[in-house]
Amino acid sequence: MRSMTAFARAETQIGRGRMVVEIRSVNHRYLQPGFHLARECSELESAWRDRLREVCTRGKVDVFANIQSAASESRNERLDTARLRRLMSLSRHLHSRVDRARLLTANSVWSASPASADTLLPAAQQSFEEALEVFVAQRESEGGRLQGLLREQLDEAATLIGAIRERRPEIREALRTRWQERLQELQASLKTQRIEEEITVQVIRADIDEELDRLDSHITETRATLEAADAQGRKLDFLMQEFVREANTLAAKAPDLETTNAAMSLKIAIEQMREQVQNIE
Repeated sequence: MRSMTAFARAETQIGRGRMVVEIRSVNHRYLQPGFHLARECSELESAWRDRLREVCTRGKVDVFANIQSAASESRNERLDTARLRRLMSLSRHLHSRVDRARLLTANSVWSASPASADTLLPAAQQSFEEALEVFVAQRESEGGRLQGLLREQLDEAATLIGAIRERRPEIREALRTRWQERLQELQASLKTQRIEEEITVQVIRADIDEELDRLDSHITETRATLEAADAQGRKLDFLMQEFVREANTLAAKAPDLETTNAAMSLKIAIEQMREQVQNIE
């Protein structure tokens, strides 16, 4: 199991500078890669996009690649002599005397020395692969944590459902007693058989066995999905929707306060699971 949220960073030395690659991802319904690459390595975008598709199926994934110059880089390595000559020529037209030393302090005549493609592209590829390895490992690590949380929440939901199921005979008897008293008060002229028939109808309408069975089935299916090797996010999201539907019906049909409270606790556990599932690839 993998989470959709992760961050990884890797860098490779290029002369006195560094090629830095960062990969970040957040939740998204589908895979949405975005690339923010330095101009010098923009030609790698297509290959990197294919690599992302090999290891990711969902998430908004942003890849950043930049060249960072070392603070101690010697300035004479970055002198733009063509700009310096143009600046000197312009200065002669404006002033009779040109202070060459002063011109050398102008920021416009200094620029980063571009690394050759033979050096830069392999460094970018190395940084990307290293960052991607860390990125995948982090998604798997976070996915393992989410898997553990979901198992705990499933156990809690199963306990609540089991407690409600154990009370079914008590619930049915309480329903019969309540409806019998109510019908006898409101329709005392009805025959005993007619009252019994009406009580049976009301008890059947309030029966929650079907909802409990479906909830048990969803728990079994969710546990099996958590153990699957492929991406489980979409299926888990669907199962959470089914959980919510059955829990809402259970709460609506709850015949007594105790069952209502248990149904509310179940809905809270399901909502907690839904929040975790939103992070799963």
